[in-house]
Amino acid sequence: MTTRARTCTRRTASAFTLIELLVVIAIIALLISILLPSLAHARELAKRTACSGNLNAFAKACTIYSEANRGVFPTPRYTQTGPGNAPLPAAQRDATYVGMARLNNDFDNNTNDRSSTRGYFKLLLGGERAYMQPKQFVCPTAKSVLNHSRGGCEVESLNPSPPPEYLPVFDFNGNNTALPGSDNTDMEMTDFSYSFQVTLRCLDQSGEMLGITLTNTLDSRRALAADRNPYSNHVTGKRANPGRGKYDFQANKQGTGFPAPPGDQARFAEALLTGDKVLNSRNHKNAGQNVAYLDGHGKWQKVSACGADEDCIWSPSLDQLSNGVPDEVPRSGAEYGRMRSRAHALTDSLLIP
Repeated sequence: MTTRARTCTRRTASAFTLIELLVVIAIIALLISILLPSLAHARELAKRTACSGNLNAFAKACTIYSEANRGVFPTPRYTQTGPGNAPLPAAQRDATYVGMARLNNDFDNNTNDRSSTRGYFKLLLGGERAYMQPKQFVCPTAKSVLNHSRGGCEVESLNPSPPPEYLPVFDFNGNNTALPGSDNTDMEMTDFSYSFQVTLRCLDQSGEMLGITLTNTLDSRRALAADRNPYSNHVTGKRANPGRGKYDFQANKQGTGFPAPPGDQARFAEALLTGDKVLNSRNHKNAGQNVAYLDGHGKWQKVSACGADEDCIWSPSLDQLSNGVPDEVPRSGAEYGRMRSRAHALTDSLLIP
């Protein structure tokens, strides 16, 4: 009897009570709640590093390309003028498109080059020997935040007409999808995640040549590419066949919850001067953006005024402004795609789409 009682006592003493079990569970839950944000932040930092690697590879690929092409970066050669080199009306001057005549040969004629992305697409041509691969044009964070394609753009397009065949393409597809939480009026370009230096050239109404030819002798502090411009999420002009079609894009519309509406110059200036995160790329939830520069290096930047001499990389710089605003506000509507740097603005960065 004595032995049996002692055994029961020892068993009772070694068991957990309900209160003790609840305390342990509460401690574990508390530790998890403390660690999860740290783990999420660590994952985001890893994605930023991968994104930075993409842009570093892009900058180096452009540099290597320029060494084999008389110092010129992989940019379009397009200049839109009328007869006798006269400027065309505003409605006919070139805007920036994604996937403009993307199945036409790159050397057919000048009218095929009306896309700011067309030249950079050349880095994908050549299969395994290409300068870059499609997935390197997709930011890892934007895959989940903005539903960007995980595999990147299609380098070839399938012609559904019999007999089915793969056709060569010469520009990014403008494939679009509704933004999370939107009313389907704002569409995101999903096949690539970055904005590039605009090099298209055109004459404005005064006869001034706008735009630049990008070469490896320009100011190395200029931004070459970066995470997507926060204003470039409104895709329009979708054709029936997205494999061949053109996708025009405009700036954000008011009330979408993204940056200050283009055209609101005072709000843009305030956000720029105060370093407001609303002007940062949406790829990384407006925390900042990875930026690649002409000298081949990339860097994480917490503000958009990170070009040469604190130039805002989302808009063209102006020499003189009566209201004292340091940069031109991104234009609204169709005019957004017609932004150009002035030819003599040798340190200006303008990254779209």
